[in-house]
Formats: sequence, C-alpha cells, structure tokens
Amino acid sequence: ARLLSKSDFGIMALASSFIGFGLIFSEGGMGAALIQRQNITQKHMNAAFQSAIVVGCFLFVIFFFISDPISAFFNQPKLGLIIKVAGLNIILSAISSVSVSLLQKHFKFKLITAASTVIITISYSVGVIFAFKGWGVWSLVIATLTNTILSSIVMFYLAPVKLSFKFYMKEWRELFSFGSAYILLKIINYFSSSGLNLVLGKIFTPAKLGVFERANQIKTLPSSYLGNVLGTIMFPAMSEMQYEEDRLFKTYQHSLGLVNSILMPI
Repeated sequence: ARLLSKSDFGIMALASSFIGFGLIFSEGGMGAALIQRQNITQKHMNAAFQSAIVVGCFLFVIFFFISDPISAFFNQPKLGLIIKVAGLNIILSAISSVSVSLLQKHFKFKLITAASTVIITISYSVGVIFAFKGWGVWSLVIATLTNTILSSIVMFYLAPVKLSFKFYMKEWRELFSFGSAYILLKIINYFSSSGLNLVLGKIFTPAKLGVFERANQIKTLPSSYLGNVLGTIMFPAMSEMQYEEDRLFKTYQHSLGLVNSILMPI
C-alpha cells in the first residue's frame, strides 16, 4: 500500500468490480452444483468444465469490447486497457473452477490451503517487485494474473478434468437446475458488497475510491475471511447430509453459533 498511490487502488477497485461480476458466471454455478450433487459421473464433470470454459471465453470477449465505453463512462483512460488485461482472469479462473470444486467435494482442504498459501506468496511477491519498479496500478494487475495463472495450473494438476468435445446436455441440465439458483444468490451478494464501488467510482475521484476500498476491505476482513472459510468447508459437508434433516439442522445450528461467538466480540 505504501508503494502505490490512492488512485491506483481506486482504478483497480473499479476494474475488479467488473471482473468480479464475470467471475460469478465463469466459476460459480456449475462447480457448486458438482459439490451439491451426491452422485456425479465423468459426464457431469465434463459438462461443468465445458460450460465454465465457454462462459468464461464469452464473458472475456464481452468485457474486451465494452471496456472502452466503460472507461469513457467513468472518465478513466487507463481503465479500458486494465479491464482488457485483467479480464483474462475470467478465462483462467474458469479452467480451475471445476478442479477446485472437486477438491472441495472430497474435503481436500489441507491440499488447497497449502497450494493457495504458496501461490499467494509468490504472486503478491511478484506484485511488490513490480510496485518497487514503479509500475503503479499494473503491479496489482500483474499480481492478480500471476495468482490466477498459478492457481489454474496447480489446481488442474491436483484434480485434472478430461476435456471432451462431446457436449452432455442431460448432465448439464441436471447441474444447471441448482447452479442457476446459486449464481442468482452470488449476484445479490455481489451487488451488496461490490456494487457500491461502481456508484462511488462515478461520483468520486479514483483517489477517494481507493481510500474507501482499502478502509472497507480492512473493516470487513474478519467477517469475510471467516465467512469464506466456513462457507467453503460447510457447503460440501452439508451437501453430504442434505437428506438427513435432523443432522443437517444441528450442523447448521452449531456452525451459526460458532460464527456468532467469534464475530460478535470483533
């Protein structure tokens, strides 16, 4: 934060808000449906992987062509090119989304944590190096791209999915019935958390938006971090017991009590 200006964080916050919306569709619904569904076959995995790749590429093309109008709307000349480059995260995340979901489904959380820790350390070290060299906001873009590239390679290696050129419509429909509702929920959460950045980005300067974004991230760090961790763990666990109502209810009660007991003092 000391190496970059407030405007750098503000412009990146705007770009991340748009890219984050694309990530909801490229990595959200089908992966979650694989976790929720108790019995999956290779066809289900292929259908989810194909869907993620197609949607990811489609969204990347859309953001590529609307990036310049977005840049003009916010009156930020740098924003257009940043969205074009950072938009690669949508495709890269789509590649690893199914692999990550399969690891979570089989409770390989230690493996995910170990890999993620190394990847984050490397990627943000690269970002710091470029920040020292005076790359400004591009150091943030490079850090996120490095993180996504390494994650895609490592996660796909840990849980490879065979790419098939045959589309399995039946299996896709079975996954989409749950995945579509999950995406809708993610969209609502997105606008409640990141939607404000888009409004403030139009009203205020990038410097002011950068200060707000940093302060808001620090403020929500405990709840968002704990929520993500518990959500990642509890979703596959509760999916395993989805037909055992009493056990499911007790698990939900205990997890809710745990979250409240930790977050209330904070």
